[in-house]
Amino acid sequence: MIFQQMLQVLTKPKDFFTNLPKQGGFKNPLLFILTMMAIAGAIQCVLFLIFPVVGPGVSPAAGRMAGVASLFLFPIMGIIGSFIGAAILFVILLILKANPTYEHAYRITAYLAALSPISAIVSRIPYVPIVVGLFGLFLLVTAVIASANVRAKIAWAVFGTLWVLLYGGSYLMQRSAQMAMNRMQDMGPALTKEQEEALQKLQETSKQWNNLAEQMKKQQQAGKNPDFSQQKK
Repeated sequence: MIFQQMLQVLTKPKDFFTNLPKQGGFKNPLLFILTMMAIAGAIQCVLFLIFPVVGPGVSPAAGRMAGVASLFLFPIMGIIGSFIGAAILFVILLILKANPTYEHAYRITAYLAALSPISAIVSRIPYVPIVVGLFGLFLLVTAVIASANVRAKIAWAVFGTLWVLLYGGSYLMQRSAQMAMNRMQDMGPALTKEQEEALQKLQETSKQWNNLAEQMKKQQQAGKNPDFSQQKK
């Protein structure tokens, strides 16, 4: 049942959301999003275990621990995020005068989680998540048009703008974080060389002080014990 709904959302979104009841309780949508996020968490766990994320201050073991944690965090964060996302969608539909109920907005939000497993699979592939995000935008707009009777031009204008802002901001943040990480990695070897040079200078200075101390000792010994030739004279 759940996997059939997932396939319908992904392959026939217009038919699915047109026939989606606006009422019927939260049980089925909650069960659906819990299942989708559990699958996404399992996929992320496998990816972290096979390809652990490493970086400055992040060891492979810590990356694997993050993968194991995703098994529990994904379903929990998915449930929490679904209620927050439904509230945002509810407010937007109110502004668009679609006469929604929170339950209706939640049902739309929950079934859009059908895309979560696919997002998890392609999360490590460059630029592909953006394509998946565009498909998610298409599903959202289709759902709003089919289920909430919002005009297509208005739906695309409103949610398209929000998508650009959210994904654009997220992309800029990721790029900034990646650039900062690259700089830290580039600085690593330079800092090591500076430390080695400082250590060499410290060793050379120590040798000089040791040599100076030995010379002073020899001079003191020479002052106390004059050579035999002077004693004979």
